[in-house]
Amino acid sequence: MTINRDDAGIVEAIIATGQSLDLALIAEGVEGSEQLKFLLNHNCFEMQGYFFARPMPAADMERYLQDSFRRKGDASMKSARMSGVLSRNDAHIEPGI
Repeated sequence: MTINRDDAGIVEAIIATGQSLDLALIAEGVEGSEQLKFLLNHNCFEMQGYFFARPMPAADMERYLQDSFRRKGDASMKSARMSGVLSRNDAHIEPGI
């Protein structure tokens, strides 16, 4: 979506349609910072993908989240969903890999 204008237009249309219908949108498959910036610039604040973390077993995810909370020391990170979704309430954005 950050390289092809047609792809970007489709993503923009999906975001606009979802927002006009007052739907919760979650962008899936975010793999790089350019995609992240594009989505944030288009008011899409919930996303998941390899940029944040690779798929992992539930026990590993629990440890990953606990380590993230400890490392960042930020209470707002507790709002992060178990799926690794980034939400507009999260205080910082950085890759988890």
